[in-house]
Amino acid sequence: MFLVAYKRFVDHVPMAIDYELVRGGKIDVFGLLWDKLRLDGNDAHKRCEDFAREAAHIADRREELQKKLERLIEAMKHLTTFTPNSEQLQPTSGIVSSVPLRVSPTTS
Repeated sequence: MFLVAYKRFVDHVPMAIDYELVRGGKIDVFGLLWDKLRLDGNDAHKRCEDFAREAAHIADRREELQKKLERLIEAMKHLTTFTPNSEQLQPTSGIVSSVPLRVSPTTS
């Protein structure tokens, strides 16, 4: 008798979870949201825009990151097309020109 009751209980737990949480039970979720968010009034369109609008600090950060990405893409383009000429390879002045360059042989 215990095993039958246990089996019946175990069978009903997933069904109860499905009914209450997944399907919503007796609650009309759409109607509840419609009423609580007041989406049926005269200012419903403005309220929806307010809900969908991103926060100002997030918009600022996104714009900052987009500008940074554009600068990085432009720098990458310059680096991929860079061809040094002899003038660019000569040290200009100061410490860099006074330090002799030593090239050590590489071993393979």
